Amino acid sequence: LEYSLLEIDSEMISLIRKFISVDPDDMVEILSEINSTESESFFLDMFTDIYSRYDNVTGLPITEVASDFVEYGRGVVWLVGEGTKLGMPLSIVNASLELRFLSALKNERIASSRMLGDLETEKIPESKRKLFLERLRNATYLCGICAFAQCFGLLRSASEKYNWEIDLLAVSRTMQVNSYTRSRCLNRVTDAFDKNNKLINLFTDQYFRKCVSVYSGNLRAILKLGITAGLPLPAMSASLQYIDGYKSSDLGSGIIQLSRDYINGTGFRRTDTQGTFKANWSDHERIVISELDGK
Repeated sequence: LEYSLLEIDSEMISLIRKFISVDPDDMVEILSEINSTESESFFLDMFTDIYSRYDNVTGLPITEVASDFVEYGRGVVWLVGEGTKLGMPLSIVNASLELRFLSALKNERIASSRMLGDLETEKIPESKRKLFLERLRNATYLCGICAFAQCFGLLRSASEKYNWEIDLLAVSRTMQVNSYTRSRCLNRVTDAFDKNNKLINLFTDQYFRKCVSVYSGNLRAILKLGITAGLPLPAMSASLQYIDGYKSSDLGSGIIQLSRDYINGTGFRRTDTQGTFKANWSDHERIVISELDGK
């Protein structure tokens, strides 16, 4: 969860720097204002403080002398693996981790930037700055909700799989006191589990459902801007894909399971009845004959 939230907030800052002309003092003001809203969090408070600090060697803002290389712990690699074992989507954590993998390829990225160059980007005009920042805040907040949804979904799944009987309400309360992920959003998570400790997904809570409905348009608009400008936004992109996937009644992947049966005879499920079926693909007639797999 920390990996996800840190990456989401750093992508928000990248978007601010890309589309608005700001110095460190401006960034402190912007982050402070965002942190005074429902988006308030320890990480935003920390980022605001970091942007107010200067390097004692060069006298430059500390954010201008720090490399973009970021290490990672083995624990998060294990976590992503456990999510895979349980069949639970952890796309935002995974995207955040892969960004750290990419950060280690510094020399390759420098060479690539010289060969491919950057896309030209126009700054947001002053008249639209306030609207842009509010859309960005809403989009970032929604991405944070997605991160909470995925991580608490993993906890719920693991609890059911291993008979841990985890109390998600107690977990959220403990995190609010003893975790770097404490935030107003986590307060909302606690409220959601207080009302219904058996929530399948945070999206089913009334407050978070409304956030998805109201803020998803802002996330789409922000991602369109960022992608057009060539900004890497893996966590934000993964968040929108998670929303779109989770609310889709048809993922369009039926052709994939048919392909697996076509190649490996693994069978496929139907929409009109229960069970797993196998098709006779060796018969070249247009009508495909299928039989229930008796295994």
